[in-house]
Amino acid sequence: MLHMKVLVVTLLLFAAHSLGWPDGQATAQSRRPVVFSTQPQTVTLSIRSPDAPLSVTIARVTYTITSANIDDTLTGTLTLSPPGEPKKQRRSERKVPVDALPQSFSQENVAASFRSRTSCPLIRIEIGPITLSLGGRLVEVSRFDLVINETKAEVSQLLCFWSKQISTTGPRRGIAAKINRLINGDDQAQ
Repeated sequence: MLHMKVLVVTLLLFAAHSLGWPDGQATAQSRRPVVFSTQPQTVTLSIRSPDAPLSVTIARVTYTITSANIDDTLTGTLTLSPPGEPKKQRRSERKVPVDALPQSFSQENVAASFRSRTSCPLIRIEIGPITLSLGGRLVEVSRFDLVINETKAEVSQLLCFWSKQISTTGPRRGIAAKINRLINGDDQAQ
């Protein structure tokens, strides 16, 4: 009987080792990174550049979150593309020609912050002012807002909870860490 128990334990340890489990312990499975972006939104941008002191253009904007930060900000990639229809402008505004903008432009490491008292189902985040290199020229883009719509997706639900915790000054570090694990595809441990 003792030999049978030793044999069973040996077989279990061998199976655990051959499956790659250190010391017979199961490791957490890795997941695929979750890509979380805002829906494309049409935004009016005020732009300053050396050749156009104040100009206004409309762009389709998407923001893809790449990091949730413990200072209640987000870092992400901002993607701009020209809209389908140009906007009528006021006489005092100079418009950047749509054809002067690249067909699609992305800027990494763009910071965004939650608007004051924002909450689900529509979380408002604020971006800017920022300096971008558009079509080979540096331009300053004024501050603008984007909306994150609440969905059943886990990152969306965490962002809703985070915005609520900001408003109530509740604890938030764990939320940012969880979002980072999801968007980086880190192990499910913790």
